[in-house]
Amino acid sequence: MSAVTHSSYLMTQILNTDQDTKSTNMERIKTLTINEIGDILRLLKLDEYVETFKDNQVDGAILMSLDSDDLVNELGMKKLQATRLFMYMSEGHIPK
Repeated sequence: MSAVTHSSYLMTQILNTDQDTKSTNMERIKTLTINEIGDILRLLKLDEYVETFKDNQVDGAILMSLDSDDLVNELGMKKLQATRLFMYMSEGHIPK
């Protein structure tokens, strides 16, 4: 299994897409490491931000404290990219 495929598998295992488990997903996000956040970014085709997140030491707990404006203004994401990340965090949504 390649690293990205393995990583994709792991990230889909971390989050459940059932709406009843939305708060559980958010709790799981809080426990993710900086490297696991990088895996999520790669899964969502946001590879260009992996180093930025690492440089700023954004782990799951830090990510949960940020809002869309923080991602755009502090980490340089476009608003749509920030939305994609938040949709994954809250619903486990991966664009098809």
